[in-house]
Amino acid sequence: MASSELDIKRLEKTCRKIVNEGDLDKLTARSIRRTAEERMGLEEQRLDQVPYKQMVKDIVAKALEDLNNSKSDEESVPESAAESEE
Repeated sequence: MASSELDIKRLEKTCRKIVNEGDLDKLTARSIRRTAEERMGLEEQRLDQVPYKQMVKDIVAKALEDLNNSKSDEESVPESAAESEE
């Protein structure tokens, strides 16, 4: 892999981990990019470049969607468990 290319799978995994571990009230796209750069050993503002900035936005949006779906699923479990007890 050329030094100018990023490992996209690693970028996705890193961003998802940041979202899952972070305070959703305080996370921003910029803070996620900076943290990902730091964790991946990239130069600062590397992820601000095209096409990575949009890529990170898309990864974060999907991670948040997955997180919300997972929370919705967890909330529905007690209801179905209560129904099975009746």
